[in-house]
Amino acid sequence: MGDVVPAPGGPFSPLAIDHVVVRVRDMERAIEFYCDILGCVRERQVDELGLVQLRAGTSLVDLVDIAKPLGKAGGPPPGQGGRNMDHFALRI
Repeated sequence: MGDVVPAPGGPFSPLAIDHVVVRVRDMERAIEFYCDILGCVRERQVDELGLVQLRAGTSLVDLVDIAKPLGKAGGPPPGQGGRNMDHFALRI
């Protein structure tokens, strides 16, 4: 990727993606996809919140169950009118 160069006139330059939060209907199926197919590693799990954090290199993928508190806070479930990408954060 080369050297990090700040955007002209920008106050900072993103170094990497810190984490992404994905809202899921089927946690086990999502874990299988991210771990077994993409090679992520399970790092942390908070069952009462419905959160599973997966390591993807230097970044985290946070899976959030839409039926649990964090997932419900994100709005309608994924599908028609709903979204499964909650947010992403950059490391600066």
